Amino acid sequence: MTPEEVEELLRRVPELQPPPGLEDRLPRAAAPKRFPAATAIAASIMFCLGILYLVIDSAQDPAPPSLGIKDEALRIVIEHQGDCDEARCTDLRHWKQKPADLAGWRTDRRVVILAKSSAPWGAVRRALDGCVQAGLVRIDYSSPGGDRPLPVTPPPAPRGPEKVILEQIRIILSRKPGREETVRKVGNRAESPTIEDLMHIVLTMVADYGKAGKAEAPIHIDPGADVPWEDVLQIVEICRKERLGPVEFVPPVRGKAAVAELLPAGAGPRTPAQPDETSFADLQKELGAGRLGDAVKVLSDMIARYPDSSYTVRGYTRVRARLDGADDLVAADYRKKWLTLAPVVYDALIKPRKFVDGRGVLDPTALGKTAPEIAESLNLYMELGYMQRELARSGQKFQYDNASTVFSNVLRVVMVQCEWWWICKYEVLATLVDRGAGVDLKLAKVGLENVERAYPEFDEAKYGQKERFLRLKEKIAELLQPK
Repeated sequence: MTPEEVEELLRRVPELQPPPGLEDRLPRAAAPKRFPAATAIAASIMFCLGILYLVIDSAQDPAPPSLGIKDEALRIVIEHQGDCDEARCTDLRHWKQKPADLAGWRTDRRVVILAKSSAPWGAVRRALDGCVQAGLVRIDYSSPGGDRPLPVTPPPAPRGPEKVILEQIRIILSRKPGREETVRKVGNRAESPTIEDLMHIVLTMVADYGKAGKAEAPIHIDPGADVPWEDVLQIVEICRKERLGPVEFVPPVRGKAAVAELLPAGAGPRTPAQPDETSFADLQKELGAGRLGDAVKVLSDMIARYPDSSYTVRGYTRVRARLDGADDLVAADYRKKWLTLAPVVYDALIKPRKFVDGRGVLDPTALGKTAPEIAESLNLYMELGYMQRELARSGQKFQYDNASTVFSNVLRVVMVQCEWWWICKYEVLATLVDRGAGVDLKLAKVGLENVERAYPEFDEAKYGQKERFLRLKEKIAELLQPK
């Protein structure tokens, strides 16, 4: 049977039919109500009025408040106002800032520096000094990634001299006449050809600070007034990304005092030397003039005031070298401290400079390019030899060989009969005498006789070495006498 035939058969059975009126008794769903037209029109009008209010309010206040706090940043704009090419202009008189007068602003107000990348550092520095002078220390600079803070710190509270063992990490940026590129170097080292070379030296010095137990390794950025602002920011950004610091400009941004440090266009800021650095320079002058007694007085003052300074360590090394093994003329207690500090200081000063190549030979190209750089490098390297000989005298006998290697290395690279040549000739022989093992005294005697045969008057008292050779000759003769 088909479905239709089954359905027709079911209709014929009375018991299977629905009772009469069943459909009327079933509940029916109410017809849907329509939304009132008046309500829809009122809602549309209110929505339009809300949008109109937002447009008008944003036009009156282009910087809407965030979390209930309005951004009241003071924006300092540094613009070029001169007839010359602003991309090359380093004349600070042509670079003006708006607003020029920062007095009267709330000290808690945030400041944003807006300057073109070609603006000279001197113009930006002038604005920073003005901010600090006015008590504004929340200073940012504008960058494509947003405003970033500048490393400007308020003046520190007066305190005693800080104890510093390691060399200051100072990045020097300058412009040389006739060159339109920024020269970068760390301290008195040679110029770094690339930014990568510069930061390699910086990172090595930071690591040495950590080895010496220093919790912080301050980075001091010392730019000339004519250095482009973008080159200064490049160093700041790298230090931020590498998490180095704290970072501070040299001289520190301190308001009136720092403003006075700015020189006319084309000249860098006068960077005042640290007290211990100045004392070390005075000590070197006294030694250079042959006034050993006066040098000892300067050293005694340095030991009393800066016992942990690297310059005091170097000063003691220089004086000890001129005493030729005689008894100390300064406080004996400091020698114990020096024996502890000296290896750390000279490792931190010399290791990053890579004076010696893989063969253990002094590399002349690592000494520097200019005469002052070469002189400073040679003096520092020779101090290493002096230090090693002092350690040997204190019981580390193997250091005699290391000291002899240092002085012999210098003899290989300097001109014959120059001051360094005469000093190192003497030091090689003096080291043999100090060691005094086996045939050392005989070798020293033969070596001194060879020098005297070639140069009967030695250095002819030009460099103060003749008397030293003669005293050494008497000492050798005395030690070789049969007992």
